[in-house]
Amino acid sequence: MLKVFVDADAFVASFNPSDTNREKAEKCVAYLENNNASLYTSELVLLETANVIINRVKSTQLKRIRDYVRGIHRSNYTILPFNSLIYNAGMKIFENQTSRKIGAFDCCHIATMKENGINLIFSFDDGYKKNKIDRVIDVI
Repeated sequence: MLKVFVDADAFVASFNPSDTNREKAEKCVAYLENNNASLYTSELVLLETANVIINRVKSTQLKRIRDYVRGIHRSNYTILPFNSLIYNAGMKIFENQTSRKIGAFDCCHIATMKENGINLIFSFDDGYKKNKIDRVIDVI
C-alpha cells in the first residue's frame, strides 16, 4: 500500500488556482488517485495550511478557508496528532539541519512520517530531499 504524507504546500496549491505549483499538484493528485494511495496529514499541517492561505488571500475569503480546512477533516485523509513526542523528535531533526531549506515545521512533519512508517511526501519543498524523504513529484 502506498502511504503518502501531504504537506501544507500541496494543500495550498490545490486551494489556490494561481499558485505556482498548481499544475504540478494536479499531476500529483492524479498519480495518487491512480495508485489508490492512503493519504495522511497532521494537525500541525492543517494549522500551517490555514496560516499560509490566510496570508495569501483576501480577508473576504476567510469562511472559504475555514471550510476548506474543515473539509480535509471530513475527507479520506487520516489526520495524525501533533504532540510533545513529535515536537521533540522534530526539534532534534531541526537541530541537525545545515541548510535553511527546511524549517521546524517540516522537521516535525518528518518526525510524524517516521513515527507512522510513511516514506513518501506530497510536497514541493526541496529540503525533504536532503533528509532522504522521497517526494511524489520526483517519483511520477
